[in-house]
Amino acid sequence: MPLRIKESCVMKKKLFLTLVILLLVVIVGVVWYITPSKFLKNVSADDIKFIHIFNGNNGSNYTIGEKQQISYIVENLQNISFEKSGLSFGKKGYLYRLTFEDTEGKIIDKFIINSNDTLRNDPFFYHDGSNSI
Repeated sequence: MPLRIKESCVMKKKLFLTLVILLLVVIVGVVWYITPSKFLKNVSADDIKFIHIFNGNNGSNYTIGEKQQISYIVENLQNISFEKSGLSFGKKGYLYRLTFEDTEGKIIDKFIINSNDTLRNDPFFYHDGSNSI
């Protein structure tokens, strides 16, 4: 077999392999993007001491420390399946910013509620089709 034909076969194999790998990366990315997300999924309400809420409309702060209210909020958020609905880079403003603090004062999680059906956890917006937020 002449050298030129061997080089051509090697180039075709490399191109094929590159295209297969690229296709797999795209498929994995699409599956990851469309898979519903849950927030606070590995957190127990008992691990949270405070939920700090900042109102983005008027600048007021609220702190929730009562266990029953914390359980209600955490369990309801855990029961919602969110779908990614776009990139949130460069977006400003929000309705509420929630910060979840544990018993040692460390931040467990934080995210932004933009509306009754949209949550922002950079770099994505997440949509709740049931408007349960």
